[in-house]
Amino acid sequence: MAIKKKHTVGIFSRDGQDNFTWLIKLLRDKFQKEVQNVHPVYISNDYRTFDNALSQCTFAILYHTKKRGRLNVTDVTDSLYDKDLKDLSNYLDSKNVVVLLDDLEDSSDDNKRRILLEQHTIGTCARTLILISETEKESSNLDGSDPKMSQSPTSPQLQDDYNSICGKIHDLMGVMSESLKRNPDARDYDETPSVSSYGTPTRDAQHYDETSTVSAHGIQPRDQESMRSSSVYNSEQHRLIQPSNPDTAIDMKTSDKRQKESKREPTNEGRTGNIFNLSNKALLWSLGGIICILLIILIIVLCLTV
Repeated sequence: MAIKKKHTVGIFSRDGQDNFTWLIKLLRDKFQKEVQNVHPVYISNDYRTFDNALSQCTFAILYHTKKRGRLNVTDVTDSLYDKDLKDLSNYLDSKNVVVLLDDLEDSSDDNKRRILLEQHTIGTCARTLILISETEKESSNLDGSDPKMSQSPTSPQLQDDYNSICGKIHDLMGVMSESLKRNPDARDYDETPSVSSYGTPTRDAQHYDETSTVSAHGIQPRDQESMRSSSVYNSEQHRLIQPSNPDTAIDMKTSDKRQKESKREPTNEGRTGNIFNLSNKALLWSLGGIICILLIILIIVLCLTV
């Protein structure tokens, strides 16, 4: 089987998994070329769990349902996902993040533009915003307890809604396909897709990136860690090429100068040897002179006695 790059998709939400079971099944059934694993991740105050789940993903969908009563994602009173969305964007890059708002009454482009204007962080930290209405899910059999995308609208009266949700699904596929082309972190797989249990993403032992590093909700990209490692290595390498003893690092100009001076000037040892030789010669000359004087005196004494 040919090995292809596929995404590990995390669906991050403060809503229960029952609200987006349709999305999990849709990704598994219709996105087999783009998606390998799907990890539902419940966002709580346990940031360590959030960070650990994020470190295993290459693509993220931030999910929120209107069943909560409000679309308070970011930049509004009591917004739920300000920090979470920024963390997803910082770690994965905004091009690998999508915000999906579900169970709306109005999923039109006009409403989408209004939400992006009021909650501008969505447009900054996500590749796109997708709005899904209850009617659109009904038209494609994505509602109910056993959601499965239908090949045609469930009712002729829902044809427009069916066409709308098909277009949004196609757009999401395009975003993921584009991301795979430029995403070096997307993993190679030769296995069939799988879906993890809710809130407990399963590590892929064969392809899990052990170099991923995530701080406690202060997420740092992996490339920053690699940059720090490279800096440490270069620093260590720089230290290795330095002399172990600073005194041995002799300046070449000083060395040449000393060599020239050594040719012109005798060393202390040479000077001592020369003095020693001169002293020996003087002593010999003195002894010789004394012997000559004694011989002359001896000759004079002998002459006088005769």
